[in-house]
Amino acid sequence: MVQVRKLVLAIAAASALSSGMAQALGLGELTLKSTPNQPLVAEIELLDVQQLTAAEVVPSLASPDDFAKAG
Repeated sequence: MVQVRKLVLAIAAASALSSGMAQALGLGELTLKSTPNQPLVAEIELLDVQQLTAAEVVPSLASPDDFAKAG
């Protein structure tokens, strides 16, 4: 039982630390590349990337719940 509790605490600590790292990027200037009535093409400058490579930055859409919370 003690080993299970230690494992749960270790997983919780690792999750807390890794989720903080995921939110460490800042967003800079947005540069619009598309024209009106065309699919959106834009570039967003990333700030504070530190030692991340382009392969480590994986953009994705927020969940519908997150969009609802944001309004």
